[in-house]
Amino acid sequence: MFIKKAIAAVFIAFMSISVASAQSMNTVYQVKPPQTTVDVALPENPSTGYRWYLTDYSQALISSVEYHYQAAKESIPGAQGMGHFIISLSDKAFDAPSRIAVTLVQARPWEIGKGRMQTVYLVTMTH
Repeated sequence: MFIKKAIAAVFIAFMSISVASAQSMNTVYQVKPPQTTVDVALPENPSTGYRWYLTDYSQALISSVEYHYQAAKESIPGAQGMGHFIISLSDKAFDAPSRIAVTLVQARPWEIGKGRMQTVYLVTMTH
């Protein structure tokens, strides 16, 4: 009986940590006109084979997405840099206050479906 309770307690603690970690992965950016672009910067280390991939977003509300990698300032082999997604919102995004979800996955190219997911929310204000 004690072992079952101990296992249940460990499972509940693990699930609580997992939920807290998943919730902390969400980021909100507030976008007000005349600003129409957002720089979503995520820690990245391409030398490990992992990088961020944009997997889901509203093409009606986002007009374009550009990506670039910024290497770490220190010249240490394998140092973590930043992946930047420059997201441009269309005029439709500002017709009414909106919350636009953008989903990214950190994975190796052949494992995109198994990577670490992050959802970024772009909250727009009207003109």
